[in-house]
Amino acid sequence: MNTLVLLCALVAGATATNFYTGLLGYSGIVRPDGKNVQFTREQADNFVLIGPSGAVTKDGKNMQLVPDTHRVKEELGTSMPKGSIGYSGIVKTDGTIRQFSQDDIDNIVLFGPSGVVTKDGRNWQLDEDLNIHRTKRHLIGASGIITKDGTPVQFKEAGVKILLEGPSGIVLSDGSLVQLRS
Repeated sequence: MNTLVLLCALVAGATATNFYTGLLGYSGIVRPDGKNVQFTREQADNFVLIGPSGAVTKDGKNMQLVPDTHRVKEELGTSMPKGSIGYSGIVKTDGTIRQFSQDDIDNIVLFGPSGVVTKDGRNWQLDEDLNIHRTKRHLIGASGIITKDGTPVQFKEAGVKILLEGPSGIVLSDGSLVQLRS
């Protein structure tokens, strides 16, 4: 049993190759001295899981946090093509940052690719550029689309994309046609 515990400790220490201090999230690190380190899109996409002691990555170059590091919330946020959103704010790929107030942070329940669910029921919808406001657009997921006019469409197979969109309809990559309401 002692050998097993020692072996697990050795493997855990060997797989974590980098040590970091600060708040670790999908978009970067906020260091204790206040300096921010923003991750590239490739680095953000490389994360499998972020936990209280570090991050597990797809390429095996895990990030370990030193013991004095702390995190604010259990789940840190969501990374998307235009940037990342987390409990402290929004970091866009163009470098612009929108920091949330403490009242906003305390009000957040859950993040998703289309917006934020809040405790007070005034949810924040994100547009394509990660701005918080309501815009009419299609919401595309792995299994279907909810069109901007509210029509739900279930895909026949995974990985379907919009090939062509016009004022009256949408052509999907699986050959399906979706007629839009006026």
